[in-house]
Amino acid sequence: MMARRWKNGAVLAACLLLLGSTVARAGGLVFTSDSLNASASTSDASIFVFAQRTQDPSGTSGFAVFSLFNLSTFEFTQCVSANFSLHVIPNGATLSFVTDGGFNCPAGETVVASCAVTSNSGSMHNVTNGTAKLPIFQQQYTTHGESDSYTDLTCRITALGVQAQSDGGAAATSQSVTTP
Repeated sequence: MMARRWKNGAVLAACLLLLGSTVARAGGLVFTSDSLNASASTSDASIFVFAQRTQDPSGTSGFAVFSLFNLSTFEFTQCVSANFSLHVIPNGATLSFVTDGGFNCPAGETVVASCAVTSNSGSMHNVTNGTAKLPIFQQQYTTHGESDSYTDLTCRITALGVQAQSDGGAAATSQSVTTP
């Protein structure tokens, strides 16, 4: 029993040391996240758009969704896509995608949201740093991260023949790097 524990501990230590040296050669583990959400209304429609994408060492994941409620016909439509373009930059954010389908949504429709920072917008830049030491493996890890959040963006949303604008959009982006 004791030999088995020692063997399992040795295997775990070897894996962590290999991971640490691999991460050091690659410049660290990088984690990023981007998101955007906005809503707007016209006299006969209420629309909402949301997208989120995360990237980490295991890959990229995310989705985009567009919802439309027609106030004249009371018809609800929701479109989704796993393939989209999302950019969050200091002066705003953009999202575009072609729908994969969804609820009451035809595939192949183009959805575009363009958001801009105005004098009424809020922004926050956050920097984080941290260090953790694992004495059992004689390894120290350092994390550095930065994030930017924007609120009250002026957003123009165009999809399914509807175009609307509002001042309530929000976007965020973050990145952190962990190195041994």
